[in-house]
Amino acid sequence: MDRGYFDFARLFALHQARAWFVVRAINKMQFRRVYSHPVDKATGVQCDQIIWLTGPLSKQKYPQPPRRLRFYHADMDKRLVFVTNDFSLSALTVAELYKQRWQIELFFKWLKQHLREAVPSVVEGP
Repeated sequence: MDRGYFDFARLFALHQARAWFVVRAINKMQFRRVYSHPVDKATGVQCDQIIWLTGPLSKQKYPQPPRRLRFYHADMDKRLVFVTNDFSLSALTVAELYKQRWQIELFFKWLKQHLREAVPSVVEGP
């Protein structure tokens, strides 16, 4: 999911339904690091942490520790921060999942642009 869907109550509902998520973190997210897993920074993964949310509402809406990952995307020269409830995947796989989500997003954008051009000619008819 993208940051537009960053809602701790929604994320916890997904967690309770035994679904996993990967979402970009919002900049103002308040947290305390509980544990840092070792990472290979050559892969772009800068940190892989287990955290507790410390914001007054966030810790109430998501009362379990999620996983926080920071990844440097060299092609974009951008640092991305993800939150997930999946502790079994490697940090690099989590970053790759988000990258693939973005490819899907671009595909839907392309569809919308091209369907808008095609639909009027079909609707108008003879």
